[in-house]
Amino acid sequence: MTIINPEFKDDLIQIIGNYFPRVEALEFSRNFLIDTEFRKDEISRLSDIDRSQLEFQVKPAKNRFHIDRTITIAKKKLRSEEYSNLLIKLSELCVTHGMMNFAREIVAKISNESRLRNVIAKSLLVNSDIYARRGNWNNSLVEVRKARKIFEEEKDLLGLANCENITGTIYGERGNLIKAKEYFERSLKLAEEVKDKKLTAMLLINLGIIHNIYEDYDAALDHFNDALRKLEEIGDLRRIAEVRHNIGMMYKEQKYYHSALQQFDSAISIAIRNEYHPILAISYISKAEILLGLEEYNFAAAVSEKAMEVAHLLEDKITIAEVYKLQGIINRYLNHYNASENNLLSALRINKKLDIQLNIAECYFELSVLYSELNNTYEEKKNLSMALEYYRKINAQEHIKNIEVRLQNLVN
Repeated sequence: MTIINPEFKDDLIQIIGNYFPRVEALEFSRNFLIDTEFRKDEISRLSDIDRSQLEFQVKPAKNRFHIDRTITIAKKKLRSEEYSNLLIKLSELCVTHGMMNFAREIVAKISNESRLRNVIAKSLLVNSDIYARRGNWNNSLVEVRKARKIFEEEKDLLGLANCENITGTIYGERGNLIKAKEYFERSLKLAEEVKDKKLTAMLLINLGIIHNIYEDYDAALDHFNDALRKLEEIGDLRRIAEVRHNIGMMYKEQKYYHSALQQFDSAISIAIRNEYHPILAISYISKAEILLGLEEYNFAAAVSEKAMEVAHLLEDKITIAEVYKLQGIINRYLNHYNASENNLLSALRINKKLDIQLNIAECYFELSVLYSELNNTYEEKKNLSMALEYYRKINAQEHIKNIEVRLQNLVN
């Protein structure tokens, strides 16, 4: 798969040459600007399903023209309230399919054209969701607080439930699982009160994820299965794909790799058929991680490239950083040490900007593993110390103990 077209690559090489000494510029070009192709003959047991996943082409947002026409005719034909609510649905649809820039355009249109408080509050939640997916936590919380104020004044319980859910998601992404669980449980109570099956199912998924992190696998599976039943009743394929992905994550944690792969393949198939790009990106990542555990390194590398394609399409910095970290690990196993270091440093840089402390700690730890293999004790110790600092910030006791032992061994 060619990542950089020749014209762009040539321009990039020229720019690099203006800023780096000639030798360094050439080394950079050789190591990091070579077009890569995954070779099917190097990947064992490539099934028809696997082949279709690797050959899936991520296309630009081709539905934009249809949505433009829909907005035009809706503005002409619908009453003001119906038109405003349609815009909300279209913005949510764009988020579902990863068309974030267009979703923001629609939200801006709502802000300019609608005076309906309930609609404005819903548009604020869409904006909050977009900010959260791009790791802009502060702006995301600002938007959800504005929406909550309106929903409280309007006594809109479903709106409040959605606010609590998004807030819980933000805390969960930042590693504060206790706060996340509190918000999800409050949201679930409200969703059940208004009998909203879709939101109830979403919250069961979110609570299942937290139980999975806490290694309470029976409770996690109960939550996921309850969510799956509700989603099958209402035919929500996107959320069904999400449940399949999370059941796969649960099996992955227990090292039931083949059961996990079945779930990820199911999620990926649904996502490809329906162009659900956000769930597609994370399921590609998870499948690559499983293949890494099965020592299918070339296959894992190919799947990680697909994950990166989708992440860049979404402009999803969190996922981009996750793929860089994964590719750093894969390249280390493939003895591509320069590429591994570059990948891990890229992941670290993005995660620092996003201030995701768990991910920062993981990047430092993976760098220490890389430098250990390179017999660079100084860099190994430095990165272990940085990993320890960040694991202490989030009180990850098992990781702290492991690193303290490794650092002591280095001293001895």
